[in-house]
Amino acid sequence: MGGLTARISGARLGPLALIGVLLGGIALAGVGCHDPGAEGPRLYAAASLAPAVDGLRAARAGAPFGFFLGGTSSIARQLQEGAPPGCFLGADLRWADELDAAGLVEPGTRIDLLTNRLVVVAPASSTLTIDRLDELPSVGVRRVALADPESVPAGRYAATALQHADAWDALESRVVGCTDVRAALALVVAGEVDAGIVYATDVRGADVRVIHEIDPQLHPVITYPLLLVKGAPPASRDLWEWLQSEPAAAVFREAGFLR
Repeated sequence: MGGLTARISGARLGPLALIGVLLGGIALAGVGCHDPGAEGPRLYAAASLAPAVDGLRAARAGAPFGFFLGGTSSIARQLQEGAPPGCFLGADLRWADELDAAGLVEPGTRIDLLTNRLVVVAPASSTLTIDRLDELPSVGVRRVALADPESVPAGRYAATALQHADAWDALESRVVGCTDVRAALALVVAGEVDAGIVYATDVRGADVRVIHEIDPQLHPVITYPLLLVKGAPPASRDLWEWLQSEPAAAVFREAGFLR
């Protein structure tokens, strides 16, 4: 996958597709963002957790907290660059490792909280069908949207699955890389690509067709690590504990996440 970003940023995006990626990223950046004040707890969460935002807030209505959603790499870098500390719930073990190596993790607070699955989706009006992932390059797919495999966990999982299915070499030149998995989904919804690979949780309520559930043995286990960032106020530890509770678990299950 080396050098993939250079090949998919710009040259392979038509004007409409580029607009879709940008709008997808902009729309997502505002999802659930709410600053509860300097003393309030903050949750820096992977973009794929967007379907759980409203439910988590409702379940903890008496103790509000701020959501800051984005690509896992993006929210991790914000914390590395001095963003106010709080809870971190990413979609990738690697970025939790990065925070740990930087000395930003409160000892004993890192746990693997959730898992997810990958699916192949097509626009709602599409007649595309596949039985196996290795069929994707040969069914008329001209463009396939992924979160950027160079930096975003969902894209890396997807590219790994395609590699293990012996489909990556044929598809690599057709990949449209996106800022995060929700932006990839937005391109599929808009019909700007023929297919996309996203998390199963992303498609709930989206105007797309799931055409294939990817065998989880084709990629590493999709793991969402939860941790408390050093220096976070006491209210953040309360939030960290609550995110492991049954009320929070019920919200995650309803949104399609696994534990």
